[in-house]
Amino acid sequence: MMRATLLMIPLLLSACSLIRPTAPESPPQEATTPPIAAVQNALQRELEKGGDLYRVDAAASDLRIYVFRGGRAPTMGKNHVITAPSLQGFVALHSDLPTDAHFALGLHLDRLELDPPALRAQTGGSFAKPLTQEQIEGTRDNMLGPSVLDAEQYPELVLRAVEISGDWPVLVARVEVQLHGRSHVYDSLMQVEREEDRLQVRGSLVVRQTDFGIEPMTVLGGLLGIQDALGIEYRIVTRRITPE
Repeated sequence: MMRATLLMIPLLLSACSLIRPTAPESPPQEATTPPIAAVQNALQRELEKGGDLYRVDAAASDLRIYVFRGGRAPTMGKNHVITAPSLQGFVALHSDLPTDAHFALGLHLDRLELDPPALRAQTGGSFAKPLTQEQIEGTRDNMLGPSVLDAEQYPELVLRAVEISGDWPVLVARVEVQLHGRSHVYDSLMQVEREEDRLQVRGSLVVRQTDFGIEPMTVLGGLLGIQDALGIEYRIVTRRITPE
């Protein structure tokens, strides 16, 4: 069975009638969730270099992934919005030049939240209609399961800066996305607000499922499906790490 990327999954369950899976287990508590090794290792390397380091404030940050309905009868399907409330990561500034900056972000896939009613309403338009708890839980179970993301074997999503250009406050970052044993690089336009003890980064990027060699998912002979393009919006707030 073809496996899908994180960003092409949610419409499958809401596009057609599916068997309700068993109830999902509660996600582990923060204290028992292991750190994302790739992000922690990158942070340690930046600490050794010196400079100004800022850690992601997950509670103040906001990352959203938009999945769009498609197929020959798209109005019969549903759009989805995914958010990542437990984002980890850092930003490192080694000089006043943005080209000397670096960042890495990561999240545990089992911490993703799908289609919060308030967020769907805030997005508006064709996203505004709420989904039932059964639809949301069914989508989530299938997304994380062995036939799709296989989050037990590939539990993390990591993003890191490959190159940063532009100039304050408008930057362009080449971002490597690592997921499910694969990686791809995308460009992201960012607006950065700099304060002495705080950085805020706003931006967006578009990814395409076919960039990972995967055709957009369809059901019922293509009657329902999802579009190839998926949108990501983010507002990342970071706080300065005080040296010990």
